[in-house]
Amino acid sequence: FNTDQWACYPPTDPALAEFLAHPEWWLRDDHGNPVEFARFHGEERRMARLGLGWMLLAGCCSLGAAQNCAADDGDVYIGGMFDYRLGDNADRLHFEHAVWRLNEESDGWHDDVLPGATVAADTRDSRCDPSAAVRKMWELGHSWGRPLHAVIGPRCSGAAMRTAEIAELQGIPLLSGHSSSPALSDAARYPNFFRTTGPDGRQGKTIRALLRYWGWSKVGVIATDTEYARGLVELFKEEWLGSHGNWVGSIPVDCVVMRNQDTTASQGSMEQCFQKIWRLPPHQRPRVILLAAHGHNAAEIVQKSTDSGRDTGRIWIGTDAWTGWSEIEQTGTEALVMGLTPATNYDAPENADYLAKFN
Repeated sequence: FNTDQWACYPPTDPALAEFLAHPEWWLRDDHGNPVEFARFHGEERRMARLGLGWMLLAGCCSLGAAQNCAADDGDVYIGGMFDYRLGDNADRLHFEHAVWRLNEESDGWHDDVLPGATVAADTRDSRCDPSAAVRKMWELGHSWGRPLHAVIGPRCSGAAMRTAEIAELQGIPLLSGHSSSPALSDAARYPNFFRTTGPDGRQGKTIRALLRYWGWSKVGVIATDTEYARGLVELFKEEWLGSHGNWVGSIPVDCVVMRNQDTTASQGSMEQCFQKIWRLPPHQRPRVILLAAHGHNAAEIVQKSTDSGRDTGRIWIGTDAWTGWSEIEQTGTEALVMGLTPATNYDAPENADYLAKFN
């Protein structure tokens, strides 16, 4: 399924036909209805996303040079790129567990996926950094001395954009469970990129709805210099700025925090953003701030604000990339934190079945 579309191969493809013929493979909502892949969210659904993604990889492998999705030795070579600083150690463990279970062809867990083939997998830390991701994808492509058939990851949109271009040149699919930049919906530019999460357009609408629920019309914006944050903020502004009948949306402070080469937030850049806020007259100073950043950068920015001693009365609005992160609580902030967090359907039978087997 390519970004906003259902499948990464034509509707007539036998692999897709087989998948659609087995509704027991699909996740379902509380009413028992099949759930679109773009709606999968939640930490506990990570493997459900990846596991079902594996099934579609059997069809995705029909792309480009990977016509048969198996080398002449019968093995399927899959790479995984995860961003360990962002909590993707858990994703890596689930990835490795999925490989193990797929190679166990008699355990009742999708035994008909890639039948007769052994899945060989290797992983790398792409560090949520485009340049690092390119190097790591090159390493994966040379790990076995054989070409890759597919790559799972990376998490961050900027890294996904760079590696998706390489995937196109290599003729292999790149499947991400997290990259949500709207730019990746451009199937003409990223024809070999697929994802199991939706683009950020809906997140912008949801943030607006959250702010308006509390009656706020003035909000500051702090974003990191990442594809994820830039794309999300652009969509939010389209929803927020200007007159909306009985209210006018304004952003008195719009600031970008630059990142260092190691992807940490620049101390000087954070200081400049906060000075920009504090220098405003009190009646213009926004109390509510939308923070668009990945988890580790959000924690650094909130920590910087906390250390300044001016956090009292502040309200941070979080995106789904960091809301609920334990690192935010560890900053000791006195500000109120609210935001978007992925919903998890703990009652989904496929979800419960996987977790029981994983444990």
